Amino acid sequence: NTLRAPLYDHETKGCCDGLLPTGINRNQGAESTLAYLISHLTVLKAFELEYEYNKFGQSAAIC
Repeated sequence: NTLRAPLYDHETKGCCDGLLPTGINRNQGAESTLAYLISHLTVLKAFELEYEYNKFGQSAAIC
């Protein structure tokens, strides 16, 4: 983000709702936390597929 401010709080495991022109919206609604978790799992899956592709070849990563 343009503020280079983290929206995810590693201590509480919550995710702020978004950015405002004045800074971070500190509200941590369920929707934001779920959106973060789904995004995080998607990135982990992409890394897993890349690892499988590099280790086993294309056919293993596609399955």
